[in-house]
Amino acid sequence: MLKPKSLKRGDTVGIFTPSSPAPVLYKERYQRGLIQLEKLGFTLIEGSCTREMQSYRSGSIKARAEEINEFIYWEA
Repeated sequence: MLKPKSLKRGDTVGIFTPSSPAPVLYKERYQRGLIQLEKLGFTLIEGSCTREMQSYRSGSIKARAEEINEFIYWEA
């Protein structure tokens, strides 16, 4: 079994919203989470749909697929 390396200070963490737009619906809770991750020393990158809302989702199927693929193929 392959296990990824543990995250450490300075690492980049991607934030994406594959279903409901939690950052839109729960702004304060989402912001607290971001602050906590930053306090742990992580660099944060939000996905393209993260702060969007389309009906009950964060974006169209295509937009959400593109969002996750941006992170999968992202290079530092």
